[in-house]
Amino acid sequence: MATDRDSDRDVIDLLADEDAAIEHLFDDFFSKEAPDPVRRGAIGIELRDRIAVQDAAKLELVHATLRDLGLDDLAEKIDGRARERRRLLVKLDDMSRGVSARDVHIGQADEFDETITDLRNVMMDDLQLERSEIIPVLRARLSPGELDKLTARVDKVRKRAPTHPKADTPLEHDGNPVTKRIRAAIDHMRDYADAPHHSDKL
Repeated sequence: MATDRDSDRDVIDLLADEDAAIEHLFDDFFSKEAPDPVRRGAIGIELRDRIAVQDAAKLELVHATLRDLGLDDLAEKIDGRARERRRLLVKLDDMSRGVSARDVHIGQADEFDETITDLRNVMMDDLQLERSEIIPVLRARLSPGELDKLTARVDKVRKRAPTHPKADTPLEHDGNPVTKRIRAAIDHMRDYADAPHHSDKL
């Protein structure tokens, strides 16, 4: 995950860095060099985790900012898109629960690949929306001081972001902060236990 904090890089740059890393993972998943089911399963699981955290960061940091700027329609639009991404992330999470990277792909390869394809298509549409409508507004309307305050929160928001989104929980900007931290701690314990099984070095 892109977390390096350069003094001249703000919240928009840091989120964009992680978007680029996620796009690269999609490229790896669909490349001809990644036919191995263990590798594809491991990439899919990494995509699930990183998109979940990135979504949480964007919703918590950007949504409230759009509301503060009076851009409620744009905030609602990104909420709708976030719910569709969450639906697909939950589907991936259900498929990968308690199985290895090899088994998650071999056992349900067609459904797994189809879900990753759907997620990529949704993500690419969403990134286009962000780059054409949201980022220009943030650049134009936020002062350097306001950007600095958001930038200072990025690492903290990512650390408490759940990696296993649930279909029945509120989006991050609506959730209870204490509940979010508890969910994140539980998810991180699960990630630690699953790590040997989700590796591409099986």
